Amino acid sequence: MANKLELAKQLLLLSTQIESRLADSDIAYAIEHESERMALAREIFSSKVDDKDQPQLQAIICEVLEINSRLQVFANKTKDEISKLCRQNKQARKATNAYKNNSFL
Repeated sequence: MANKLELAKQLLLLSTQIESRLADSDIAYAIEHESERMALAREIFSSKVDDKDQPQLQAIICEVLEINSRLQVFANKTKDEISKLCRQNKQARKATNAYKNNSFL
């Protein structure tokens, strides 16, 4: 079993990679690796941390939490954009149907 500090470093690296790939619009990468990221987090918090590792582990976890906040902002923006596109698509379909139903052709 890897120690918690190494797991935290892996979590930070993976979180950073996901954020970077999302910045490049690679949503598939984030989806594929989110379960791995969650598994690392669960393992880190599953038991007590060695006192000697606590300060460094705390610093890493704070960085991960900052990344999580940015990922949440990204997710919310993406959700809002998708909702807007769906509404626009629905309005366009309604307009097309209205045109077809009232066309004299």
